[in-house]
Amino acid sequence: MMLPNRGRVFSSKLGTVAPVNSSDRAKIEKQLEEDMARAMADFSNIERATRKILLDASAGIPLSDGKLRLVQAGQRAKLAFQKYEEILKQYREFLAQSTDERDEQ
Repeated sequence: MMLPNRGRVFSSKLGTVAPVNSSDRAKIEKQLEEDMARAMADFSNIERATRKILLDASAGIPLSDGKLRLVQAGQRAKLAFQKYEEILKQYREFLAQSTDERDEQ
């Protein structure tokens, strides 16, 4: 969405920022990169814990709560990955919008 003589509006689930000048753009990009790194670290940690549960189960180590523990670990990994995917999508949209703005100039 263009604002008359004021630049572009960036809108995502993180909120709307208007207008987006080069300083704002750099701040938004940095925030999105930090959010992506955090989300990927969360996913990696959860995935590592899930793998350990699976290895313990396959090694014959009895799990106190068995199937429930495995299901919950899988659900946590899925949610963490979905969060990462959403932030990555926002980052791609932001970069695409920035590219479009440069092409218009």
